[in-house]
Amino acid sequence: MSAQRPLFLLIFCCLFASILSAQEIKYMVSGSFNRLNPENKKIQAYLIQTGSNSYKIDSTIIEKGAFNFSGNIASPALATLIIDHAGHGMNAMMTSKQVDFVDFLVIYLEKTPVIIRGTDSLSLASVKGGIINDENREFQLLQSGIQDSTRKLIFMVHSAKPEQQNDQAFQRVIQEKYNTILASNRRLICQFALQHPSSMVSLDQLFNTFSSMPDASQASLAFGGLDKSLKNTVKGTELGSLINTSKLTELGALAPEITQADTTGKMISLSAFRGKYVLLDFWASWCKPCRLENPNVVRAFRSYSTKNFTVFGVSLDQPSGMDNWKAAIKEDQLSWTQVSDLKFWSNAAARLYGVRSIPQNFLLDPAGKIIAHNLTGEDLDNFLAKIFRTSNKNK
Repeated sequence: MSAQRPLFLLIFCCLFASILSAQEIKYMVSGSFNRLNPENKKIQAYLIQTGSNSYKIDSTIIEKGAFNFSGNIASPALATLIIDHAGHGMNAMMTSKQVDFVDFLVIYLEKTPVIIRGTDSLSLASVKGGIINDENREFQLLQSGIQDSTRKLIFMVHSAKPEQQNDQAFQRVIQEKYNTILASNRRLICQFALQHPSSMVSLDQLFNTFSSMPDASQASLAFGGLDKSLKNTVKGTELGSLINTSKLTELGALAPEITQADTTGKMISLSAFRGKYVLLDFWASWCKPCRLENPNVVRAFRSYSTKNFTVFGVSLDQPSGMDNWKAAIKEDQLSWTQVSDLKFWSNAAARLYGVRSIPQNFLLDPAGKIIAHNLTGEDLDNFLAKIFRTSNKNK
């Protein structure tokens, strides 16, 4: 799952860096709820402005069921409203134990004031704004079934006991359900974008979905149909570049070279493993989905390392994360080659391969060509079993 995070959480991960100019837009967001302050309890609202590479959080106390936000932005921007009903605070709400209970609403900050009305919940509130918010509301209605499925899947994972979470069969079920949701969401977004080629909602949804794991063929079609005015924006240019990068790692392409240091500082190149099947595995010690997937990779390595197969791990650990990286390797028993430049999401190899979410992997054949993407759980074992069954028959 995405630096994987669930689909609906992807909206929390980007932030907008305001650039004030003579052409800036003044936005206003007001909310009114008739049953939101029981026993005069103070409840806080948060406004998260979202862009391509950063985020900004504003907060205010809700008094008598009402709140207001205002400010200046360079252009219309995606944002998320959150009401902290229980007083957890933003950090606590974003942890895995609290995320099931986050009451949020996705809106757009635009020139037209945004007016929100409801009883006691953002998720069920009405939104009145400009054209962009009308289009966003249309998209959210289309996506409501996918959001429900995502929430149920998150609850299923969080409700499971630790031993169940580590069970291979359970992980396989979760991965299959997630893949189904992801595929459905991608189809819906592409369909919406083709039907709304001039909508900022189309660009934002394409970016949020395909910037993490670009699918060159699927993304190119939807992105290609957008108006030039959207393609030429900062976000549009970045997405176009990511889609072009993904073409370098399409099936059949020769895997781009990687040379980084292992845990001892020795520089090791991916091409040094030519002649073997190599699973190029992007992960990090801080990534929970990666750590949950590691046992599957370990099983594959132990099963096929004597049959011309190995793993080349690239860690997206942070500059201060050397000790955590080493500890995770030891704890998860990752006995294959591990490298990293310890530059977090700026890892040179990750940028070269267009990796914006982890875990993510690429399977290379002995000639160094990419023959599969993102094989996890039982799919990895089945793919390798088929390879080596075929290989043995040809001997």
